[in-house]
Amino acid sequence: MADDADARPDRAVASPAVSPLADLDLWLLFAVTLVGVDNVSSVSPTFPQVVDVFGISRVQVGWVVTAYS
Repeated sequence: MADDADARPDRAVASPAVSPLADLDLWLLFAVTLVGVDNVSSVSPTFPQVVDVFGISRVQVGWVVTAYS
């Protein structure tokens, strides 16, 4: 039992603080989300013309947006 007590440290060692901005996965997620939102918002003003030119309903345009994003 005395060996077990010697094996445990008296206090916990603090790990260095890591900034969330240093996480590359977080940056990748941010970039993909930004590009996805930007693509849809740049195309959405053309939807009324798409409805007229292709003769499709607004519901069908909604499905295209859903598939695209």
